[in-house]
Amino acid sequence: MLVDGLSLREELIAATIHDALGDIPLVGGSAGDGLDFREAYVFHDGAFRRDSAVLLLVTSARPMRAFRRQHVALKGARVVVTRANPDRRIVHELNAVPAAEEYARLVGVHPRDLATEVFALNPLLVRAGGEYHVRSIQRALPDGSLAFYCAIDNGLVLTLGEDTDQLSELGDFFRTLEAELGPVDRVLAFNCVHNTVVARARQQEAALGTLFERHRVVGFSTFGEQFGGLHVNQTFTGLAFAGGGSGPRGRG
Repeated sequence: MLVDGLSLREELIAATIHDALGDIPLVGGSAGDGLDFREAYVFHDGAFRRDSAVLLLVTSARPMRAFRRQHVALKGARVVVTRANPDRRIVHELNAVPAAEEYARLVGVHPRDLATEVFALNPLLVRAGGEYHVRSIQRALPDGSLAFYCAIDNGLVLTLGEDTDQLSELGDFFRTLEAELGPVDRVLAFNCVHNTVVARARQQEAALGTLFERHRVVGFSTFGEQFGGLHVNQTFTGLAFAGGGSGPRGRG
């Protein structure tokens, strides 16, 4: 699935399609516009469209595996969303303090220095279903609030995280894929734009590109990713296709 990443409807769309698909796994990503946050399009039937989603049903005689990887560890500090506008994914206050001010204090920078790199290197996570999921900050707004890429609500407890070594972890992941599927023909991936920002900050962008090329990764840099019925942030999500043979018939 590809969906307009500025539509603010990814959670609803992912959950609805997931329920309709039954046992067919759903993977996807939210289309972006670099980091301009003005217009995000999907392409269908000869035209670029806003406020839209495109769903592709895939079947293959080759084995396939849907996956989601997250390269974030917990640091431990917590904050509570004390005032938010869930419909717009905007948090006005954390711990009853202006959100940008409190987040900046938490990560040890001045509020005026809040930028995409700071958000990518210091993600906030929410615990749901026994797992932690990133709730990425999109940008700091002039009124001191924070806009998020993903669903947010009053009373939500957020835990500060930090990026881990995605280059090493992805290398391990690709080796695991090959052990399970044999030679991998192609990986269709939706990689969060914040992963790219982290790689650039760590001077690993070229090495990451080489790793993707070696393992035949194609796909998209996204504003968020969909996996099953979830809309998530700061993940490497996708579908791996085995390299031929007479494996079981898969559906994605």
